[in-house]
Amino acid sequence: MGNIDIFGPENDAARIRRVIGEAFTEEEIRIMCRYAGVSVYVVKRNDGIAGEYIWKKKGRSGPVINLVPDARDDTIVHEFIHHLRTMDVNRSGIARTPVCVNENGETIESSIHKKYEFDISNVEESATVAETTARRRSVGGISGYFSRIQDINSNDAYIHDRLLLTDSEDEARSKDIRGEEVIDAVNTKYERTKISGACIFPKETNGRTAKESCDLLIREGILKK
Repeated sequence: MGNIDIFGPENDAARIRRVIGEAFTEEEIRIMCRYAGVSVYVVKRNDGIAGEYIWKKKGRSGPVINLVPDARDDTIVHEFIHHLRTMDVNRSGIARTPVCVNENGETIESSIHKKYEFDISNVEESATVAETTARRRSVGGISGYFSRIQDINSNDAYIHDRLLLTDSEDEARSKDIRGEEVIDAVNTKYERTKISGACIFPKETNGRTAKESCDLLIREGILKK
């Protein structure tokens, strides 16, 4: 069993710990610590990326999350959801990562997964955004992936998905959900979210939306409902 090791200024580390404690259950945090756990680095960067999750590969000590200083709460939650989607072997459907990993949580090189790597990323990012939207109400900005949805305002798309996933009528008063409740919400409502209509990698997927990529991965046996 590993740990969630955070490297960076103490004020950032304390806030990351607080956000994790609020957005995830104790059991989910325990699952995050399977095998080597995860190392979190708070680092300044100039590429406009506020956070990233780097999957564990063979020969690498463990997975890594990189976050910029003062990262938004929902950015923190988003990256930890990538990790949880990989580590929680009891998940199924769209709530489970389509990234090919072995029993140790390490990514596996596969010709079919390589062929559809951008469709896999299309699904992984949109489903992670959906879960983030349910777990943490966005304050001070919304995920940039909402801008990848055609024919709808990004904020309107976010509000639609927040209300849908949390079963709320008022976005400002909607309550964050965790654990089995959020897994069920993602698995049963994903196809009705606006973020499932995002085209995150338009060039590489020939313009397929995340939902279309999802359908393709199901047909190819990469993703199971």
